[in-house]
Amino acid sequence: MKVRPSFVLLPLLLVPAAFATSKEQTAAGLLERAAQTSGPTPVVKGSYRIEYRLTFHRTLTGPISGTYSTAWISHDQWRTEVSTPVFSSIEVTDGASRWVARKPHQYEPEDITELISDLMLAADVKLSPNEKVSKIREDNHGGVRLQCIEISRQNVMPSLGEESLCFDEGSGALVRITRGAQRTEFSDFDTRNGALIARKAQQFRGHDLISEAELASLDPQSPSAAGLLDHPADARQLSNCEGPVTSGMLVQSATPVYPKAARAARQTGTVEIYASIDIDGSLKDMEIVRGVSKLLDDAAMEAVRKWRYKPYMCGGNPVQVETTVSVNFSL
Repeated sequence: MKVRPSFVLLPLLLVPAAFATSKEQTAAGLLERAAQTSGPTPVVKGSYRIEYRLTFHRTLTGPISGTYSTAWISHDQWRTEVSTPVFSSIEVTDGASRWVARKPHQYEPEDITELISDLMLAADVKLSPNEKVSKIREDNHGGVRLQCIEISRQNVMPSLGEESLCFDEGSGALVRITRGAQRTEFSDFDTRNGALIARKAQQFRGHDLISEAELASLDPQSPSAAGLLDHPADARQLSNCEGPVTSGMLVQSATPVYPKAARAARQTGTVEIYASIDIDGSLKDMEIVRGVSKLLDDAAMEAVRKWRYKPYMCGGNPVQVETTVSVNFSL
């Protein structure tokens, strides 16, 4: 009688395994087709330079315009530049290291990060090692049939949760990226050299348009161009890791001291702090992303300076990561 469960359970174990293989194979086919038919790579063989005009709508002073460009040589050699009236950055990956220079502060505004991340994904459609296919489904958008890959992530910080990539069933092009209530839609496709490239990307939160990008230029890039991989003298050197990063762990924390004056004035709120977690688990380059008051901001910074992490790891080696931590003050 003890043997019977093994025979009963065997078919149930085989079916999910076959299904998982089918999911992975379908996802691989969709990604391969997108890589072969859309994005800059098939349009400009080898190295290229692409530039977009950006508009950010979710601001207190009205729309903000800017530019974003990437000079792409390979997965471990590229240069990106962002320029807006309120923020600019230069990021260079030279193979051994990643160099980052940002102004006027170290942290990149969320809207810029989210839009550029999706533009980069559209240029090089693939799953990272820490992403797993959880489901393949069909969808419809404006009468166009879509095939979508549902993706789950493991060991990422911050956790991005579920994501979906949707492809035009007819052309194979990536047309939509969705994360929670936020989505990026690619449209106005142009055929160049037999391949498709989206000339417009729009990012929405719910029904609200929060940012958009319009293709300005796409040209071949000489890998030997002078200064291409040079970085500013004040750039910070960060770890260059393309594999999965295993999560670190907070191993030492300090509770912030609630300033008496802030308590008396009934000041409350959450202070958000940007920091990079170094390879030894210490925090550095700390800056206030969103403050409450001078008293509470200073108290939060003083506490977080004492935090220590078990380092994040990539390929068995400690790596430096960027993060945002929150310190809440309530009465």
